[in-house]
Amino acid sequence: MKSIWEMDAPIGLAFFFGPALIIGIMMLISGFNTVSAIMVLVLVLCGLKYMHTSIIGKYRIMKSIVNSIHLKKDSKILDAGCGHGAEYVS
Repeated sequence: MKSIWEMDAPIGLAFFFGPALIIGIMMLISGFNTVSAIMVLVLVLCGLKYMHTSIIGKYRIMKSIVNSIHLKKDSKILDAGCGHGAEYVS
């Protein structure tokens, strides 16, 4: 498992947690608002899902795909997508 510092595009977290923080601060200043609270909750949950997918989820998917194609033990796989690459050791 990777750490949060090794996740793909960590700047993407700013698009979820940034607005959630701003809306939360506005709610503290102007008072509780149900719609705003729901927006904060949704943004935080989406940010957490983004983190999970980048840190854990993609490796689980990669492992299931690699295991399903029955490669030899000494095979190598090139991850030629975007990001800093992924490593799979069986």
